Amino acid sequence: MILEPGIYLNLFPVDIQEESMELVERLRSEVPDFRLLREEIEKNEWQVWVYAPQRSDVAYGYGPDKNKLTSLKFHYVSRKPSELPHLICKVIADGLVEHLRGIGYEVYHPKRPPKVRLQVIDKVPQTVCSGMIHLYQGFDLRPFFWADPATGKTLFGVVVDIFWKFRDVNDNSINMKEIRRRYGAHSLIEIAQAQGEYLPGTRSVNYYIARQHIQNRILAFVEKVGEFALPIGVKVHLTAQPVSVLLGGEENA
Repeated sequence: MILEPGIYLNLFPVDIQEESMELVERLRSEVPDFRLLREEIEKNEWQVWVYAPQRSDVAYGYGPDKNKLTSLKFHYVSRKPSELPHLICKVIADGLVEHLRGIGYEVYHPKRPPKVRLQVIDKVPQTVCSGMIHLYQGFDLRPFFWADPATGKTLFGVVVDIFWKFRDVNDNSINMKEIRRRYGAHSLIEIAQAQGEYLPGTRSVNYYIARQHIQNRILAFVEKVGEFALPIGVKVHLTAQPVSVLLGGEENA
């Protein structure tokens, strides 16, 4: 996909329909210890997730085995995505975790994250410094919601950022300071060239790197993600068209 000229955000829409979804819920005050609840779920191997959005007094359960939570005093409710946008962001993250693991990515997603986000690593690295350094491209994913300025409708998407991990020939993690110590300052230049921060074969800064990352790396990843299932029983699509920024101003009288 080729982007038309313009200004774009690294934010990609998720096409969630505004239809009622079936959940189970319980007052947050009645769930004294989420850790014990999650241990119970893992022990019984239930396919169910529990989450209490920030500033909410309600804990929600969702997933194929959500009915199991009725034995723990959860009860069924019907809600629309726009009523629970923070919960939907968590649902998107959970769906992405399962999908990305299934298509071969290494996924990092803490069970109790401070924010709803996950990181994925491409398992096939680039090699630099005569093969001594393995450069792994990763993507930092943050589900996000916002209001359409024209309609007020709640929209959902995923912010996609790039990050990098370095490992040596023994597959041990290594940082830039250690790389410089072992392989010299030129190794950092070679890494910057491989990342696209420097123009190929030079020490000149690449001022178009942000757009090139979206065009050449992030878009390819988003297209690979494509359609995925959410644990609320619906399938959605991560749209390979970043949100554009429209610049405007007052018209002359």
